[in-house]
Amino acid sequence: MNVRQALLIGILGLVGGALLYREYYRKKALKDYEILASDGLDEEKVIEINGIKQWLSIRGQHVNHPIILFVHGGPGSPMTPMIYKYQKYLEDEYTIVNWEQRNTGRTYFLNKAKETEIQKKLCIEQYVDDIYEVVTYLKETYKKDIIIMGHSWGSTIGALFVKQHPELVKAYIGIGQNLCINEGEKLIVKETLKVVSGKDKAAYLKVVNDEDSLTFGHEKFNPKNFGKHRGIENITFDVSEGEIFGFLFPYSIWLYKA
Repeated sequence: MNVRQALLIGILGLVGGALLYREYYRKKALKDYEILASDGLDEEKVIEINGIKQWLSIRGQHVNHPIILFVHGGPGSPMTPMIYKYQKYLEDEYTIVNWEQRNTGRTYFLNKAKETEIQKKLCIEQYVDDIYEVVTYLKETYKKDIIIMGHSWGSTIGALFVKQHPELVKAYIGIGQNLCINEGEKLIVKETLKVVSGKDKAAYLKVVNDEDSLTFGHEKFNPKNFGKHRGIENITFDVSEGEIFGFLFPYSIWLYKA
């Protein structure tokens, strides 16, 4: 056996071991985080929201509990692959709804044929309007109060939704709440330009010279440009971060539940 063959066998062994490890913990997580109550909820739904199919996970030990709608960060960073790791105890007191936003996670793959069309229309107002439709659907379907929990980017659109529609919300929880976000982005640009040079600086300037495209709330705001500015374009808009985590994390039952 030569070195190349030994290396190949070693790599295959590592990959196989990793897949076996993941499968073991997938099954363990399914058992550990099972909804046991007879009136509990463990649903995955695809609903039509503003012209596209969007994906929801709905879990809780008792159907009569208040609903928390978790608005994830990013844009483009669903937490769904990790929900079985951190939301178990919340499910004892609340029904937790994880919604994967447009061009993100399963919602992205449900509408992959429309990816370019959807991306051209991405703006804060669209996201806020999507939240409105999700909240309306949940209230009409489950007849329960809705609590909005926004994380990072989700705290931006979540807070805007609550400001516009306070009558639809029981409470709001901000995690990593965004404040003065546009001023913060300008500071990031200023500090980044101090440390980049050469080709990297030239490429970065092409992105940040159009300040309006980085300004939340501006009609020219471009999420893809924002992703380039943050250095996360390939994760946020080309390959869903949730899909990457979904493969790597053994708790990502939602991808391989069947």
